Amino acid sequence: FYDHDGELLETREILYEDSIHDPPGGEAFPEYYTFYGWMGSLEDIREEKDFHPNGYIHEHIVYFYDIDGDLIGHQRVRLGQDATPPDMEEEIDGYVFKGWDQPLEDIRYNMHIHAVYERAHTLEDTLDKLFSENNFTIEVYWENTPMGDFVNTLMFDDNKVFAEVYTQDPVYLVTENATLYVIDRYEFDDYTQWYKNEWIGPPPEIEDWMLIDVLSMQEEMFSYAEGAYSLDRNDFDELFQVNPSEINWVTLEVDEEGMHFTVRWHHGDTTNVFVYDIGETVVELPEYIEE
Repeated sequence: FYDHDGELLETREILYEDSIHDPPGGEAFPEYYTFYGWMGSLEDIREEKDFHPNGYIHEHIVYFYDIDGDLIGHQRVRLGQDATPPDMEEEIDGYVFKGWDQPLEDIRYNMHIHAVYERAHTLEDTLDKLFSENNFTIEVYWENTPMGDFVNTLMFDDNKVFAEVYTQDPVYLVTENATLYVIDRYEFDDYTQWYKNEWIGPPPEIEDWMLIDVLSMQEEMFSYAEGAYSLDRNDFDELFQVNPSEINWVTLEVDEEGMHFTVRWHHGDTTNVFVYDIGETVVELPEYIEE
């Protein structure tokens, strides 16, 4: 006796001209196979015989769709069995494949199953890391300004800040026991030695140097479409240290490197702001004289 797939199910040895009155029944087959009986006579057997089942395999069609909703394949799956999905690209345009929108096990009806992709790097995850670490590097690329082209660079590392802004000499800021110190070089010794002094007066407006106050960002300020975030115009004043009426639009891209802002001004120029090395920025203080 053979099963519905032609695999040997059982062997019987009987006497010449004998009959088989208790052949395997429907319980010998899986649920997806409806067994009607055996093909051929089980009576008066005079030679070796192969018996194959007469029945019906219940199948359902499973259709698979890609990230764009386009059909990429289909297969017939037997009732109660598992579907085998096609191989999918792990990442497409910043989206990572996470699986399928319906279970692939125990298929019992025709199904339309879509690939599920999620953004590889979200603003929410990036902000969570930024705020929890308070450790990052930000660069502001200024072009076509009255002072020419330059890059503002600020590095934040726990209680230390390195700043190189507006083509000025770099400076270090250190907070110790709630006291702000500056480590700087001075003209009196031709800028050859670093000196550490307590900061006198109001603390510096570091947000001005950054252009964008990234530590005040909230996910709700941005909308997402076609791979980029857009900053709501109503929040320009919250994040920018310039007149918001001068700004046309602001977009933000987030990837494994960090954040990239593109600021488009009404006068036509563009300023790029990069926030990177989040949680990995290291500010190494120079050797200095403490005064």
